[in-house]
Amino acid sequence: MAWAGSAALVVLSLESVPSVGLGLGYIGLFGVGSILGMALLSVVMAVPLKLSASYLDRVHRAMSALVGIFSTLLGGYMVWDIGYLKTLLVG
Repeated sequence: MAWAGSAALVVLSLESVPSVGLGLGYIGLFGVGSILGMALLSVVMAVPLKLSASYLDRVHRAMSALVGIFSTLLGGYMVWDIGYLKTLLVG
């Protein structure tokens, strides 16, 4: 049986706990610590993103415009190449 993540750590740690009450307390404390750790990591990741939101919005708009221009140019080239040049050569 393969164990992954924090569940394996909890099971291994519970083998050394002398009573059921302490084991349940350990599981509860471990759960609260996991929740707080994940919340803290979420804040650490969210704050820089929130502070750079206006910059990222400008980058998103610029990239959307560039993709639109590129797609239009590529489509125009394909119409020219397939529709016009190939017609001249074949017809």
